[in-house]
Amino acid sequence: MLSKGILQLLERCSVRISIQKVLNQFGLIHWIMDILKNASLLQENTLECLTALLMNLVLHNEGRKICEAPELESLKVLTNLLGVENLQVKTTVNGTLYSLMFSKVLRDEAKVHILV
Repeated sequence: MLSKGILQLLERCSVRISIQKVLNQFGLIHWIMDILKNASLLQENTLECLTALLMNLVLHNEGRKICEAPELESLKVLTNLLGVENLQVKTTVNGTLYSLMFSKVLRDEAKVHILV
């Protein structure tokens, strides 16, 4: 696992579009989603950094496209995080979900889960 300082640095740098593109190409979204599947094992500040980094990465079209991959279970992982008590995590997860709803694939997937 990366140190807290490196995660914070990645999160701060990821607000730039050029950095988002590079981080998405390196597969950082896959790595983050794998870690978030076991969010209950994470320290609160690590969870805050990871969710903020993910939110920044999905602001880029390529990031939203990556989240469409079924194996990531993006919507399931993110909606599970809405149960976390940390307000910062909830805020960034909501921002991420909002951004992901620009993807027709994920919007349709969300509709199916709501109707089930």
